[in-house]
Parts: sequence; C-alpha cells; structure tokens
Amino acid sequence: MDIKTAKRWFNWHKWSSLICTLFLLMLCVTGLPLIFHEELDKILEKQVVADAHALIYSINLLNR
Repeated sequence: MDIKTAKRWFNWHKWSSLICTLFLLMLCVTGLPLIFHEELDKILEKQVVADAHALIYSINLLNR
C-alpha cells in the first residue's frame, strides 16, 4: 500500500467515525431522559403530599 492510499483510508476512517459519533451522541442524549425519567421527575416536579388531618380541617373550614 502506498502513502496516498493510506492517507485516503485515514481520511475516510476519520470522517466516517465523526459522522457515526454524531449519531451515537444524539442517541445517548435523547435516550438519557427515557432511562432516568423517574429521577428527573423527582428533581423537576415538587409534589406536595397533604396531611390527611390538614386536608379534612381545610375542607371543614370551606364548608362553614
């Protein structure tokens, strides 16, 4: 193999791997929220759990 052919193969390998890397990176970034959706829901959504006694008390106050 001469030097010109080796350079062609090197360039072909370099650019094809860069293109594949972009697609794999896109898959990784878009797949992470699907994998960690429960953890992200806990972080992003603040769920308020009401105490049963406080809920009954507030309902009684509204009914007066």
